[in-house]
Amino acid sequence: MDSICQLGKNVGGVHIYSNLKGCGGERMLYEGASCIIVNGEVIAQSPRFKLGDVDVITATVDLQKVDEYRCSILGHANIQFLGKNSGSLSYVDVPFSLASPNIIAMSNPIATGSVSITGLPKVHFAEAEEIAVGPACWLWDYLRRAGMSGFLCPLSGGIDSCSTAIVVYVMCHLVIDAIKSGDCGVINDVQKMCATTDRSPDWLPATPNELCNNILHTVYMCMPEHSSAASEKRARELRDSIGAYHLEINIEDGYKAQKDLITSATGYQPIFQVFGGSRAEDICLQNIQARLRMVTAYQFGQILPVSRKRVCPTPLLILASTNADEVLRGNYTRYDCSSADLNPIGSYSKNHLREMIGWAQNNFNLPVLQTFLDAKPSGELQPITKDYCQDDEGDLGMSYDELAMFAISRKIEHLGAVSMFQKHVQTMAGDYTPQEMAEKIKKFHYFLALNRHKSTTLTPAYHATSYSPHNNWCDSRQFLLPLQNTGHTFQKIDDLTALIEKREYQNQLNATPIMAKL
Repeated sequence: MDSICQLGKNVGGVHIYSNLKGCGGERMLYEGASCIIVNGEVIAQSPRFKLGDVDVITATVDLQKVDEYRCSILGHANIQFLGKNSGSLSYVDVPFSLASPNIIAMSNPIATGSVSITGLPKVHFAEAEEIAVGPACWLWDYLRRAGMSGFLCPLSGGIDSCSTAIVVYVMCHLVIDAIKSGDCGVINDVQKMCATTDRSPDWLPATPNELCNNILHTVYMCMPEHSSAASEKRARELRDSIGAYHLEINIEDGYKAQKDLITSATGYQPIFQVFGGSRAEDICLQNIQARLRMVTAYQFGQILPVSRKRVCPTPLLILASTNADEVLRGNYTRYDCSSADLNPIGSYSKNHLREMIGWAQNNFNLPVLQTFLDAKPSGELQPITKDYCQDDEGDLGMSYDELAMFAISRKIEHLGAVSMFQKHVQTMAGDYTPQEMAEKIKKFHYFLALNRHKSTTLTPAYHATSYSPHNNWCDSRQFLLPLQNTGHTFQKIDDLTALIEKREYQNQLNATPIMAKL
C-alpha cells in the first residue's frame, strides 16, 4: 500500500488497487483492503479482515486536480515542454453522469475542488490483534468452502491449544458482526452448517458464545497419572468463558491396551524414565498417549455432528496447535495432535501467541486467559510425582525466548551455526558466557538436523511470518541433514569459544592492578 501511495505522490494520477479476499485455497489469507488512490492519497478503501465475499467501493474523482497536481510536481522547463507538445484535457459531453446524486447536487463541484472523503475503514491493526483476526478469517473461509460442520480442538490446558480456541472465538465475533450487518452470504453459511433436526432452519445465533457452542468442539483428553488438576480446570474454565461444546475424556484404557500389546508381543514391559526406564522406553510410552489423542480427536470429529443432530452431519475439521518454536526444535510427536486438518497458529512463536492471548484477555474481558499466561508449559505425557513434573523448556534444553531468537537468525538473517554463534556471543554477552552460548547453539542445530524430517508431514498452517519453518514454499530445505555433533561446524564453534575465553582472560589479567598481581 505504501508503495502505491508513493507512486501516486511521485507521478500523480488515479490508481485503483484490487485485492482478493479469503484463503484462496492455500495457506495465505487475502485480506481485502482494496482502495482508490488519487495523487498518493487514499480516498476510498474496503475493510481488512472482514468475512463478506465481495466489497464494492466508489469515489468521485476530479481529473482537473490530477492535472494540477502533475503540473505542480514538474519543473518550469517541463511545464513549458508539456505546453508545447501536449494539449489540455479534452471534455466530451455525455447524457449521463457517473457521480453520485449527492455530488451532482453540489454547486459546481469541479470548480470547488475534490470531494471530502471521511469514514475510511480500519486498516491498521496492532500486531497482537492481527495474529488473532488473520487466522480467524482464514478458518472461516476454509470452513464454509469445505462444507464441514465446524471445528474440533483438543485442549491440553496449555497456551497453544488455548490460542487455537481463541482464534475460533475471534472468528465467531466476526461472524456475528457480519450477521448483524445483514450479510446474506454469511447468514446462509451459518444456517447451513449449524442446522439441526430439532430447531427452525431460520435459526441464527445471537452472540459469539452461542455460535461458538455450535461451531467449536473442544476435547480434554486426560491420563489421571499424568494430567494435572490445574490444566483440566483451565480447559474447563476456558470452555465456560467462550461457550464451546466441551468433552472430558479419560484415554487411560486405550493407552493401557497399546502398552499391553507391546508386552504380549515381545514379553518386555516398558517403563518411564522417572521410574528407572531408558530414554527409548520413555519416548515410546509418551508417543502412545500422543498418537492416541490424534485418533481420539478424529473419531469424535466424525461422530459429534451425528450425535448433535445436524441436518447435514459432515465431519468436523480437526485443528492442530503446534507453534513455530516446537516445529523448529522438533519437540512434538509426528501424528499426534500436531497432525490435523488445519493449524491456525503454526507460523507463530510462543512469544507471539502470548501477545495475542494478552490482547484477547483485554479485548473480550476473559480473565481466565491470565491463568494460561501464568502456567508453566508442559506436555503432561509423563507421570507426575511429588519430585517430578514434566517441563517443556527443561525437555528443550533452552527457553522459548532463545528458540525465537535462533529462529529469526536462521530464517530471516540466513545465519548458519557458526555465524549465529559469532553474532549472539556478542549481542548476548551480558546474559551468556561464550561456553553457554556455544552449547545452546550446538544443541539447537543438533536437534534441528535430527528432527527436520518431521516437518515434511506437518498440518497445513496459516502462513504469516518470515521465520515460519514449515516445509513448503516458505522453507523448502533438505529434510535429511547430517548430525553435526562431531563435525567441522561444531569444532569451529568450540575453537572460537576457546579463543574468546582466552582473549577475555588475557584482558582481565592486563586490567589487574600491579599490586594485586604481586
